[in-house]
Amino acid sequence: MSKYAVIFDMDGVLADNNPWHIRAWMEFAAKHGRKITPADVTSRFGCTNQDYISFLFERAVGKEEAEQLGEEKEKLYRELYKKEMKPLAGLVSFIESCHASGIRIGLGTSAPASNAWFVLDGFHIRKYFSVVIDASQISKGKPDPEIYLLASAKLGVPAEKCLVFEDSAFGVEAGKRAGMKVAGVLTSHKPEELKKADLLVHDFTGMTGETVIEMLKVNE
Repeated sequence: MSKYAVIFDMDGVLADNNPWHIRAWMEFAAKHGRKITPADVTSRFGCTNQDYISFLFERAVGKEEAEQLGEEKEKLYRELYKKEMKPLAGLVSFIESCHASGIRIGLGTSAPASNAWFVLDGFHIRKYFSVVIDASQISKGKPDPEIYLLASAKLGVPAEKCLVFEDSAFGVEAGKRAGMKVAGVLTSHKPEELKKADLLVHDFTGMTGETVIEMLKVNE
């Protein structure tokens, strides 16, 4: 059993794909006679589709309805993004290095499972992920730490030995509240918006499994 783990958020971390999510939300809103701005979307990065849809329709939306409407939006996103898909710079070599170093690898995303497999399979990296936590497995969205605590438990690695990669303020807060080290990925927000992170990076260029181990050793 590995002593260390890395847990990745997905959107804005594995890929700089949030511009396509923004477009999809705006198209989805227009289709339903509603209006949402790019700022409305970015301010809720890290939230679940249920949170987004409740905001958009200005009422509490139940889980079943949220799943149905959310998948409608996600199909728009996947259609928009599928021809533009590419991993964030350095991601694949970093994941391969972590795997070679014996570091456990997990995903903790507020997105539905359909999007998780779309990205992991699209980048041919599913085989490296021991644990995938998606929106269907949690009851509370970020900034609640539930998603990362569940990932830690399933990975079999204590929270203090986990390094989270997040691009949103809600996500950074969730990781910190879980008792983990957090690296903020600067794809979606400015550095001052992710100031609670332990480390700020633009991508994964030059990062290795040893980078993770050195960050987590300080807790020993």
